[in-house]
Amino acid sequence: MSLYARLAATPEGERALAKSRLVRELGNAFSTASRGRTMFDTDLTWRDRWRLRRRLASWPSTIGAVAEYLHAYGYELELTLVPAGQPRAEVLARRQQHADQEGASGD
Repeated sequence: MSLYARLAATPEGERALAKSRLVRELGNAFSTASRGRTMFDTDLTWRDRWRLRRRLASWPSTIGAVAEYLHAYGYELELTLVPAGQPRAEVLARRQQHADQEGASGD
């Protein structure tokens, strides 16, 4: 039996694996987003960059708490990295499509 299987066989192990998967996914998202860029390539001020770095220093424990909370309810969180503004553009496009359909059925 593999170490993963032995961990997954216990409630504490399941929680720890869920936590580690989420922390890893977030780390991968940060890595992908920053590939080929630095914080200096953004339009953040030096003070904003400093504050962000300080806040990111504690993100593994915060994300771990979120993962444990969700696991207690029987869920895990998946992350998808998308270009900034894309989710809002998709919502607006769906809203417009719905309005167009309502207008067409009302005629």
